[in-house]
Amino acid sequence: MRDPANSTDPASKQKRKKVPQRGKFGVYKRGGVWFAIVEYPRDSKTGHRTRKRTEGFRTQDEAEAERDRLRHEIRSGVDTAPQKLTFGALLDRWLAGKSTLSATTRQRYAGLIARVKPHLGTKLVGKIRPAHVAEVYATLLSRCRVCTLATGGSVRKHRCTSGLSPTSVNHVHALLKGVFEWAVRMQVLARNPIAAVEQDAPSRAASKVDAFSDSEIVALLAAARETRWARWDTAIMLALATGARRGELAALRWADVRLETAEGVERGTVMIRASFSETSAGVALKSTKTGRERMVPLSSLALDALAQQRFRQAEDAFKAGDGYSSQGFVFADVFGSALRPNEFTNAFRKIAKKAGVKKRLHDARHWTASHLLAAGVDVRTVATILGHSTPQTTLNVYAHQLAGLKEAAIDKLDVRLRAAIDRGRGGEK
Repeated sequence: MRDPANSTDPASKQKRKKVPQRGKFGVYKRGGVWFAIVEYPRDSKTGHRTRKRTEGFRTQDEAEAERDRLRHEIRSGVDTAPQKLTFGALLDRWLAGKSTLSATTRQRYAGLIARVKPHLGTKLVGKIRPAHVAEVYATLLSRCRVCTLATGGSVRKHRCTSGLSPTSVNHVHALLKGVFEWAVRMQVLARNPIAAVEQDAPSRAASKVDAFSDSEIVALLAAARETRWARWDTAIMLALATGARRGELAALRWADVRLETAEGVERGTVMIRASFSETSAGVALKSTKTGRERMVPLSSLALDALAQQRFRQAEDAFKAGDGYSSQGFVFADVFGSALRPNEFTNAFRKIAKKAGVKKRLHDARHWTASHLLAAGVDVRTVATILGHSTPQTTLNVYAHQLAGLKEAAIDKLDVRLRAAIDRGRGGEK
């Protein structure tokens, strides 16, 4: 039996011209499988028309539904003509169009794309179905994270580990959702296959906040002062006192520090304007994570730390002589050059190991937020100090802390209510 989609018989072609492409027509059955045929507008360069035969369906109704969907896309001007556009190529095109991404975010997206390409990269964009996406999620969750990066069956020698965490797979889901939504907006696709698996995507785990204990802070500062990493104690102190991120500390300049004396008391502020980001491509100076500057008041301990840092830099300049070239950074090497963010991380890791503390430098930021909230500072002010985009971010990250504060607030309310009742009873007498 001839295939109506590919037949070259003139009589067959003449017969097809008489068949209206509406209603129940435009579909045919072959070998117990139903197919649909749609015709695309003439190519502007060649003048030729292109017919497309769909994949097979079990029933005539399914074939007709697919035929009607494709016709609707053609009438809507959607770019669904049969092209050899693979999903891997679409991912590359999407990432290339993200011209405003920071280097750090671009590298993170590239890492997520590398997770997806071995599984969907060679598939044609129009052929990807929700089942394919769900299968990728299941594979990433269950299979070794190194094996899932392999392409072409080649896997470097390694010891197999567990799969990705639900949070990591949720990041992959967010990436795919953004890519498919972009493809729909660009009229490369008419529908987003992610929509059908939205509820089945792995949920992002609640953020784990692990702030320093009081004893850990003492141990960290002591280890920093008593070892060859002595110059890092001021960086740790400023991280605790301001809640600044490591890239923001690295990009901090003396020009951003404002000092004044009011009524015999020295006060100061620091304006956090920029951040250093470090990727495999190098180090780049960029705006803060939210793109906004923020002013943070300085405590007396922070002022003492900055004064000590000034003194150390003066010593460095004296020792280096003509070899010292100050670039104005608060934290610099012995020759005045800026420090990379990873230098902060590596130094802290060594100090923490010496102090017996199993935490990250970023956990200093959690300590700042937790203690501000415990002191009764409102969420909006805490969000401003930390540089969160909205107070909702603070609420999401520190929900556990706020839950405890609610209980404490109710306890205080109970005390005041009891006192009011007692006063009222005393008045009755």
